[in-house]
Amino acid sequence: MNSEDKNQEPEKVDNMAIKYAVFNKWCDDNGIISPKIKYPGLFGPNKDLIGLQATAPIEYREAFLYVPHRMLLTM
Repeated sequence: MNSEDKNQEPEKVDNMAIKYAVFNKWCDDNGIISPKIKYPGLFGPNKDLIGLQATAPIEYREAFLYVPHRMLLTM
């Protein structure tokens, strides 16, 4: 990794944080409810794998993401 790559890493992390904050605000503003999960959840030894992370146990057949009908895209 050269010195330019090291200088870009903090900016990349800041941009990702902003992107996820904007997405999560959009979800909140549009009535999407996710009481037992958070996004993004960072996984792996380098925390470079992104996905959903459970914040509490989720029971069998329990809904963990609620999306209002008006927000669905269907075909």
